[in-house]
Amino acid sequence: MTPDFKFLHFTTIVHGPQQVGKTKNAQRIADAYSMDGIVDDWHFGMPIERNKLHLSYVAVSHADCEAMCDFPLRVTNYEVAMEMVKIMEEGITT
Repeated sequence: MTPDFKFLHFTTIVHGPQQVGKTKNAQRIADAYSMDGIVDDWHFGMPIERNKLHLSYVAVSHADCEAMCDFPLRVTNYEVAMEMVKIMEEGITT
C-alpha cells in the first residue's frame, strides 16, 4: 500500500548535472511526486508553474525559488528524487 504523503503535492524543482537522467526519468519523477506536468530545461528566473515538475541542470536554492512563488515548493537534487521514485514504485507498507 502506498501512503498518501501530503508533502508530495508541492511543486517540485529537481536539479542535477546535464545528461544524468532527469529528462529520461521525468515522468517517473513526476509520478512519484504527484505532479500534473513537466517543465524541462527550467532555469532560475523562469516562471515556476504550480503542481509541475521543473527540471534544471543548474543547482538552485529553496530560498531563492521560494521567493518566486506563493505556493508550496520543494527543491531537491536528482539523486534524492530518484530515491523517492524507488520508494514510490516499490510501495511502502504501513
